[in-house]
Order: sequence, then structure tokens, then C-alpha cells
Amino acid sequence: MQHSDTWIWAVVGGLAIAGLLLFHILNGIISSLPAEVRAPITATAKANSRPLVVLAVIVLWTATYALYSVAHLTAPVNPVAAAAQSGTAAQPGANATTPTGTTTTTTGTVPGAATGPGTPATVTAPGTGGTAISGTGNPTTANSTVFGSQAGKSSAGTASSPYHDSNLYKPGAANVRGITKDSVVVCGHAPLTLGYAINTKPEDELVFWNYLNANGGIYGRKFTVTLEDDQYTATGGVPAAQKCQAKNPFMIFGALGDDVIPPVRQWAEQNKELYLYGFTLRTGSEKFRYSFTNTISSEDLSSVIADLGADKFPHTKVGIIWRNSTNFQPARDQFKREVVKRGGTVVADIPVMQDQGNYSQEILTLQQSGAEVVFVLDDAFSQTNIIKQGKSQQYNPHWLVFGFNVQTKGLGKDALTPPLMGSNLAPPYECHHFDGPYASYGAELKIFEAAYAKYSPNTDLCGIAGDVAWQSWVSFKNMAGLFVACGRDCTRDRFAGVMESGFKGTTGAACPVDFSGDGHHGGFAADLFEAYETTPGSGNAGWRPIRRCVKAT
Repeated sequence: MQHSDTWIWAVVGGLAIAGLLLFHILNGIISSLPAEVRAPITATAKANSRPLVVLAVIVLWTATYALYSVAHLTAPVNPVAAAAQSGTAAQPGANATTPTGTTTTTTGTVPGAATGPGTPATVTAPGTGGTAISGTGNPTTANSTVFGSQAGKSSAGTASSPYHDSNLYKPGAANVRGITKDSVVVCGHAPLTLGYAINTKPEDELVFWNYLNANGGIYGRKFTVTLEDDQYTATGGVPAAQKCQAKNPFMIFGALGDDVIPPVRQWAEQNKELYLYGFTLRTGSEKFRYSFTNTISSEDLSSVIADLGADKFPHTKVGIIWRNSTNFQPARDQFKREVVKRGGTVVADIPVMQDQGNYSQEILTLQQSGAEVVFVLDDAFSQTNIIKQGKSQQYNPHWLVFGFNVQTKGLGKDALTPPLMGSNLAPPYECHHFDGPYASYGAELKIFEAAYAKYSPNTDLCGIAGDVAWQSWVSFKNMAGLFVACGRDCTRDRFAGVMESGFKGTTGAACPVDFSGDGHHGGFAADLFEAYETTPGSGNAGWRPIRRCVKAT
């Protein structure tokens, strides 16, 4: 709407008349003073007549300009936030990949990619240090093809953003690093070294970003996502994060690892790096300002597994084998507390070394203690090795684990006698199964398999690589949900502010997140698993969901 400027002259005239009246009043006051007082004042006024005129003009101009600015102030355009929300972003999923440790990039527009839906539009983002970073594409949706009907709605159900900006970076270049109106650069560290063990390459884990870019990105922005190898060690995380930092990304993410992520969280705090990390312990992260997670903590996941054991096998004798590390101990402590609270008895509490290999003495101790249920708190390969050795020693308790296809495919029939049970960060995956126990997220599974058939057809989804690829998909989509919520006018402060504002939501097959507690820890639920025979009589073991998104008590 056009504004008339006629009123400006009325303001100028009114101020000028007011000035004349003020001059007349002051002149009368001065004239009434005694001659010995009036004379020096009059002389001073005459000597400074020119500065007084300039002062009057400045006051008149300043007042007029101030009124004009207020009258024409335009409210900033609020970004469209989303209720669609985003695991182990990236986390457990990015974990697989190659022994070479090479960096893999998904970048630009995939050949044959579709453009974003809707008519292109551009909105200038306020408060970004003069840098326009608003996305293009449909102004009312982030990407309805990928995120469904929720994309483009705020958690309040309106087009306005319910989120405030953080104050980590403030307006300026640091606030818009790694993001432009049509691109976002993200880098993560993950255990690429383990790729050889599950027949997976880094690019196999990044298919979600190919799929997203092919469907228009988020608010028209395409994502460039790279991975650096953290070697799944306590000393490998920081060097990998430093390689990411050199790429000037919007943010850095960490895949998973109780020993891997804590040193990176400390480094991120010291270097003011925006860091979204995956599965690890919560202990020690309470005061960090630059680190966030949308994944359940290892302490809470151990609590969920302890509750599962108590529900299925109440008042039993329980054993624990756990990696002897200060970063694993909080999860072991939480499991013990939960067992005792639920009426169980811990009869064996056995620490082991990382990649110990031989566990015959530990298994003998479990047997002699009479442990009927055993929780193995270690990586999936060590869990599988311990169970195999237990079988060879004729020890068959109810094993509680972090469920991966590494165990069911590696153990075969031994995973069924008795059935393994446990939990993990994404729901179970069995290739080409979309109904029955998988029906609640079957539609997402179909999209996942179709995307892999197109962008990574050599990934063996029916082998041990399948559920790692699936967990990558679920976790990365969960991460992307935060970018949807961040809106068209996304900055690094707005991204952090979404979480600090208490974002709640669900994206795809991931469990809901809720940052309303402290604004930095949003994951609180996980899925319960059980091993079963996928085809009766086949002896082939797989995982099926028992319950979805169980919250730690």
C-alpha cells in the first residue's frame, strides 16, 4: 500500500510554529529580568545567533525524521516453522562406511532432480548482517513431498515462527556461515573405518540427502553433506571435527559413541562450533551452550532396556557386561539402579576392555552367578562375539542388547534360542517388510527402499548393511526436520534457537523429540526390539518391533 507524504509538511509547519511560540515566551521571560541580568544574556544570545539557528534546524529535522521512521516501520517477515521434526543422526546412521577414511560428498542437484514445489519467492531475512539468506521455493511449505502435510506449519499451527533466536553468534558473518539462499553445507564425523565390516561405503549412508535434494531441498536450499572418519575412538573425534571445521559448515554433527562424542563436545564449546550430536552419554554435557542432541542418551536407553527386562522377566537374577570406560559407566550405573528399583537383583557386574576378544572367563562368572538375564553394554560387534562365546559354553540366558542386524544376521538361529531382546534409536528394519509389525512406519520404509534403489542400488539392504542404512535415513531425516523448523530465514542462531525455544515434533519414522526441558537435550524415547524367525522354518533371524518410542522412566 502506498503511503501519502503530505503529513510531513504538516509536521514541519507545526514544529516551526511551536518553535516561534517558544521563542516568544522566552523573550518575554528575559525582558522581565533586571537590566543587570538581562544585558549579559542578550549579548550572549546575539553572539551565538548562528549556532542557535543551526540547533533549531537540527531539532526540527531530527524530530521529523524520527516520526517518519516510526510511521513507516515494517514488521519483519517471520519464517515459516514446522511441526515436522527430526536420531543417531545422524547419527547412528552415519556410522557405517569404508576403511579408507575418505571424505564423501553429496552436493548440488542430483541429475534429473525435480525442482522445489510451488512458485519461487524470496524474502529478505532481517538481522543477518546485510546478508540475504532466505530460501526460495514455495513460501508456505518447506517440502511437502518429503515431509508431508506438516511441512510449513509451525508448532503453534500458524504461519508465524514460535521460536526465538539464540545469541551464540549474533548478526554477522558467523551467523550465516555455511548457508545461502539456495544451499546449506553440513559436515559430520562418523566411524567410517567400520565400513568394511558391514560392506558399506560412506556414500551409501548419505542417500537421504540425494533424495531430499532431488525433491527440491528445504525452502529451495540444496544440501552438501560430507563425512570425516572419527575411527570410532576417543582420540579420533576431535581431528575429524577439525577437518569439518575447515570446510566452514553451517554446523557439525557427530554420529555416535560414548567414548567418541564427549571430547568433541568439549572442543565445540571451546571453539564456538554449532554441534548436533548423536547417541552418547548425557553426563558432562549439562552446561554446554553450543552442543545439542535430538537423540536419546545412553543412560536413558539403558533405562529403557532395564525396564524391558523387568517387564519380560520380573524378579530375576541379572548380569551386566560393560566396557570399562568412564564414558560407559553412567549407562551401566543407570541400568543397575533401574533393575533394583524394579525388584531385580544384579548378581554379576563385569567390566571388559574395548575389543577384548576373549570373554570365556567373564561368561563363566555369569554362569556361576546364576544370571538369567544379561545386559551387554558395548558395541554391536562385541555384543555378538560375547553371545557366540556364551553359546559355545552352553550358556543361554536372555540377552539384552542394542539391536542391530549385525547380531541377527551374524548369529542366525542362535539369535532365537532364546530370542534376543533390546532397543535402538530407529525402529527395526527387515528388507521388503512393510506390513504386520512394521505397518506403523511401512510407508516410510517403501520410500526408503525406493530411494536406495535409485541412488545406491548396490547397497545390500537385506544384509547387515540394511539396518545401518535405515538408521542413517531415519536420523538424517530427523536432523532435516530441524532445518524445516528453522524456516525460510534460517541462521545458525535461529537453528539453535529452535531447540532452545523448546521445539517438539516428529519427523518420519523417528521417535518424537522434545527440547522443552533444557533446550539442548531433545531425545527421550526409543524402540523396543525382539528377534524372530522372519520366515517360519527358515532359521533366518531378524528384528521386529515390540513397542514404539518407549520413554525412559
